Amino acid sequence: MYLLPLHIILLSFLAFSAAPCPADSFSEPVTHNEIHFTKFQTDELHQEPIASPDGRLIAYMHVEEQDLGRRRLWVMERDGQNPRPLVVEPRHHFQAYPQWSPDGEHIAYTSNLGGETAIWTVRLAGGPPRKITDRHLGTSAFGSMAAWAPDSQSLAVNAAGVEEQQLLRYHMSGGLPDTLYQAKSIGLPAWAPDQERILFGGEPHQSGRTWSLDLAAGTAEPFDSGGVAGGYLSFSPDGAWVAFQADPGPHIYMIPATGGTAVQVTDEALVSGARTVAWDHDSQALLFSAHPLYPPGFRAHLAMADTTGENFTILADISESGNAPWQPPSWSPDERLIAFTSIGEDTTIAVASTEGGEVRHLTRGSGQTFSSDGTEIAFTHEKALWATNLAGEDPYPITLALPDGIVFPQWSPDGEWISFRSGQTLWKVSS
Repeated sequence: MYLLPLHIILLSFLAFSAAPCPADSFSEPVTHNEIHFTKFQTDELHQEPIASPDGRLIAYMHVEEQDLGRRRLWVMERDGQNPRPLVVEPRHHFQAYPQWSPDGEHIAYTSNLGGETAIWTVRLAGGPPRKITDRHLGTSAFGSMAAWAPDSQSLAVNAAGVEEQQLLRYHMSGGLPDTLYQAKSIGLPAWAPDQERILFGGEPHQSGRTWSLDLAAGTAEPFDSGGVAGGYLSFSPDGAWVAFQADPGPHIYMIPATGGTAVQVTDEALVSGARTVAWDHDSQALLFSAHPLYPPGFRAHLAMADTTGENFTILADISESGNAPWQPPSWSPDERLIAFTSIGEDTTIAVASTEGGEVRHLTRGSGQTFSSDGTEIAFTHEKALWATNLAGEDPYPITLALPDGIVFPQWSPDGEWISFRSGQTLWKVSS
């Protein structure tokens, strides 16, 4: 059994913030199980933090107005000061997975600019980005990533081929790539500091789904991660540890670089999930994007906006019982009511007035769709399709329970039919 070093500090970038902060900064650490957890507090959306090799700077993805098409590579000082973009590109596209070169001069990232997934690099000292890959990598922009060689002269990139997936090596000096390995499945790579091997995600095996490619021999062997099937691997700079993320959550795990027992290091009392882990420059800390639990005082609301995105209106505070809207809400035909699923002690169908915001809870169930005349609401309950009037009186079943349950009911405009999905099948039933 490998024990987790007690000096690890977890530096987290929040995936969102519940309220604006007076200034971007790191919070005081919270200690759980002898591990210090520190979050970067901001009212903007920052993701995928990674420290420079000298520890002075942090690169990250800044998502302007939470629009993925405006997801750009930024860098800031270690203390959060002087944030600035490294890549300024007005065309709508998104970027992902920043990776510092070991010499600290470049940052590689994935982009779908022009509709083609590719790896680009940009110099920290300035200048235009440079496209490194010579082809569409065959994945989404979140499906491919670059891993720097320890000498900063080349990058390993995973790509989808016609029959098999590939691990390619691109040289910073240019030219066509070398094919390092081909297999049925090759996920995001991580290059070991000793230059001798690359870890990547692949087909499941008895000890997980991570594989180790011996660069000299050109062969891949299963990497023992204690049966924890993870991805997005990161070697510590000293070569002693590997961090990765794994579902459920996902959450962050650590394992010795030689393999063995994986240990979860993120605390579920602090975050519901954590991803895109990267080691700090001194191998003493981990940085990652976190999905924090709703903090005390967070309140759920039902809201509406017109199609211009303006005239945003809060209809009702629906947090009194710990409720939150769930599944798409449904408008009544006269637009005077909105039906939604409310999650509290019981999951119920509720309606809110678009004029005054009053909320009424009708009956137990989830999912909702108004009838064409606005007098009834169909919903799902105990794997069957039900309906009720707007008073919630005497709800009645329309179908028997189905083994795969029922989701996303939708009443037809003529009121004669209700469609729904069960498993992988789309159904319709007479109302």
